[in-house]
Amino acid sequence: DLARALPKLDAACRLAPNDVANWIDRAKADTDYERHAEALAIVERGLQHLPDNQRLFEARIMILRRSGRFPEAEAHLLKRIETDPNDSWAHFQLAETVGRFDRPRGNIHYQKAVELSPSNQNYWINLANSLDRTRQGDEAAHIQAAYEAVLKAISLGPLPSRQLRMARNILVRIGRFDLVSQLGTFRDLGRGWANESLHDALH
Repeated sequence: DLARALPKLDAACRLAPNDVANWIDRAKADTDYERHAEALAIVERGLQHLPDNQRLFEARIMILRRSGRFPEAEAHLLKRIETDPNDSWAHFQLAETVGRFDRPRGNIHYQKAVELSPSNQNYWINLANSLDRTRQGDEAAHIQAAYEAVLKAISLGPLPSRQLRMARNILVRIGRFDLVSQLGTFRDLGRGWANESLHDALH
């Protein structure tokens, strides 16, 4: 019950304001009920006590995106990149933020993220997925680049179910059915997708 939980969570923040877990737990209590404005206010209070805390900065970006405040999320990330142009996480999150509205620009930041963190499988598969969805410019070149990014992602280890769906779609599109079969049987993949409520992947 939210009304009962909030006083305890508020007290924890008051008594130990330098413990980031208290602020994260307090904000999550609000986001669980779609109270995004309240959650953001909590995160901003936490950042007053812990101004350089990565977890709170991440929470700020996630809450802004969930509440549809994409320009604000973008502004915070651009400021972060201005401070540290080699922050791969910031480039990735900027791609996630702007890519849904400006795919080519998102691709630039996905590409920068994998250049800065070439062993990050999550960055590679999301770059691949974005390139596969890009309709501007040379679509054939985008598909080829998406395929190459998928190969890189696969080389870094097993993919989670959600990302297996991304990889499979690209491999099917490019005709690499030999690699599709290596990802697992459709029955096995489908079970994982169903467990994660990815029912659209079953069609």
